[in-house]
Amino acid sequence: MRGVIVKRGFKTIADEIKFFKCIKQPPLTNLLFNKTLARLEWHCPKASLKKKERFLKQQLVQCDDFFLEHIDFGQYLQMKAVHLDELYFTRKANANPQFELQFSEIYDLEFNTPRDLTLAKFSAYKQLIKYIHSRLGDLPGEFYRENFSTSKLNWTGNKVDLIELIYAIHSIEVVKRGRIDIKELASTFEAIFDVDLGNYYRKFIEIRARKVHRTKFLDALKENLLRRMDEADS
Repeated sequence: MRGVIVKRGFKTIADEIKFFKCIKQPPLTNLLFNKTLARLEWHCPKASLKKKERFLKQQLVQCDDFFLEHIDFGQYLQMKAVHLDELYFTRKANANPQFELQFSEIYDLEFNTPRDLTLAKFSAYKQLIKYIHSRLGDLPGEFYRENFSTSKLNWTGNKVDLIELIYAIHSIEVVKRGRIDIKELASTFEAIFDVDLGNYYRKFIEIRARKVHRTKFLDALKENLLRRMDEADS
């Protein structure tokens, strides 16, 4: 892309703005996201889950700091304004370029404008925030897998039955006084019983859709426990 642009240039200012504000943005966003993601993973603590959680939350703070630092530009984008596009997205305004040191190796006065990198970083950081939240959501599972890695227990029954049990326990709010989400609870059972429950959200929908015996496994638990009590009494 750079070779074509440097060689041919643009016929109009509108064409140049369109290229740097729109056409170049998807690949540039992808580049910045992956560079930032690689840097995050390289520096993320490997041994301590608490340090890993603290590090990931610090990265979220840095993302917030970036958006606050460029709040005026963010409002410009949000309002879909265009009156400063010639200043932001043409190379003739490169007398005072704005770029961050960490991306200086990809900054090129012939192939960048004062704000095309900033615009791409807005999109890249939004992707990064989603990624970090996903990583934070996975930490409970990592914690339980780490702490129950030597467990000899394994679930030999139907996975759907275990999912039914997990949702029942979650519904009665007896773990952490109910202050636990279904993902953390499911991750705990997966780690304890060395089982992959797959998409337990979808499985729960299937359980709810049962025409009869919606709590089949729980009913079986009650029935077998009562039988055992009766046998012990006799």
